[in-house]
Amino acid sequence: MILIDIFDVIGFLGPYIVFVMTSIQLYYYIYYLYGYLVITFISKLLNSFLKSIYREPRPLGARSILGESYDGSEKYGMPSGHAQSIFTSIVFFYGVTGKPFWLYVGLFIAGLTVLQRWKYNNHTPKQLFVGACLGAFIGYSAFLMNYYFIGNRYTMFMNENNHLLE
Repeated sequence: MILIDIFDVIGFLGPYIVFVMTSIQLYYYIYYLYGYLVITFISKLLNSFLKSIYREPRPLGARSILGESYDGSEKYGMPSGHAQSIFTSIVFFYGVTGKPFWLYVGLFIAGLTVLQRWKYNNHTPKQLFVGACLGAFIGYSAFLMNYYFIGNRYTMFMNENNHLLE
């Protein structure tokens, strides 16, 4: 039972865990890190904006895992901010690095996140699916924008491993 509770907490904190993991790994791709931090902020704003437009309520009987409460636009469930956030991070990071190990770690944590949000009745499957798809789209779009508008300009300052030249 304790293992299930640990997985639930990891699922709830998944977007934050993957954010830290991604930020640390992108330290070696500094210009992408800047873009990642900006897109993370924009994604959060977009999520709040969409929730206030759709106003689709969360399912009845939602349970709290760490005593969180939802006010303002957060009281709505469409799209899932947890799913959107974690998939934005995973897709952006994989686009930059192409490292399958971290992709699998991120997807495992994303699976725990989606399951936790559903299990605790914080979102419907549709809200989770839309959040995940929107997050993947934002992550991929942000990666492409970074690559074409920022990343290519600084390749002269990077070695063959995309690390900054000293």
